[in-house]
Amino acid sequence: MERRRFIQYTGWLSILSSIIGMKENRPLVMDMKKIKRGDKIGLITPASNIEEDRIQVAIEQVKSLGFIPVEGKYIREKYGYLAGTDVQRLEDLHAMYADPEVKGIWCIRGGYGCTRLLPYIDFKLIKNNPKPLIGYSDITALHLAILQECNQVSFHGPNAGPEMNDYSLDYFNQVFFGTKKSIEVKNNDIYTDHNYDEVVVIRPGRVEGKLTGGNLSLIAAMTGTEWQMEGKKKIVCMEDIGEDTYRIDRMLTQVIQSGALEGARGMLLGQFKNCHPKNPNRSLSLIECLKDRLVPLGIPVIYGMSYGHIKHNFTLPIGAEAEMSTEEALLKIKLDFWD
Repeated sequence: MERRRFIQYTGWLSILSSIIGMKENRPLVMDMKKIKRGDKIGLITPASNIEEDRIQVAIEQVKSLGFIPVEGKYIREKYGYLAGTDVQRLEDLHAMYADPEVKGIWCIRGGYGCTRLLPYIDFKLIKNNPKPLIGYSDITALHLAILQECNQVSFHGPNAGPEMNDYSLDYFNQVFFGTKKSIEVKNNDIYTDHNYDEVVVIRPGRVEGKLTGGNLSLIAAMTGTEWQMEGKKKIVCMEDIGEDTYRIDRMLTQVIQSGALEGARGMLLGQFKNCHPKNPNRSLSLIECLKDRLVPLGIPVIYGMSYGHIKHNFTLPIGAEAEMSTEEALLKIKLDFWD
């Protein structure tokens, strides 16, 4: 009897492994159309609420790029720290995907709240209406879930609320308006000119793989859920802001122990703004912490690339194929997911 149960159990494990393998090796949905000037772009607040002045900044920024802004019905709602109830924020998200005249969706801010929506999102609607979703920070939850459920690219890039500088705008334009089949992101003089952390090679190497990840706090918060990040065969991107070094240690440890980084090919770390220890005499430095946690993974890791909670924030197409070189502090992103 026990032998029969074991055979049945291992049989189910084999089937499950096959299903997981099929999910990992699915080709990306390739019929996403580029947004172009004159298109309608939906503005939503799927996480924290926002003040009217920043909503106006978002509207003007959309217009300045040649788009026509379409405001979500509930972007001005406030429900405590949230931009309206879960039902209201979800309705805005669904409405933008359902509207055939809206060609892209831009989140005005992050904050907190996207993970609350995940069990109720109509992923079939999103899969059948592929369009760019742009944002970062708490929007990481939507990026990871869309990649897992729909196998679509979405865009970890500047939110619509803060006005973009020339650096962020340049990469935004390259991704959405450019004609090249790939773009390159390199280390440059913004690091010394803007008091950013220097680029540090945690572990050297050159790798290729799909991009995944986003904000470390969200990646950690989603471990153990249905939408836990899948790092296998991918280049994992991480950034954060305002977390003491021991908390970075704790979140990285959680992500590692969850298995989310098993089989990852490399890690591309952004700027961890204000994440250095508050009491350096009683703490590992941020770089020491990253080396302690990530070197044992045995994969290339680079720290300090210009994305995340900083003004100079390049756009990462989550799900796109990319090549990372630590020696050159270079990320080459393929843009072949456009229709």
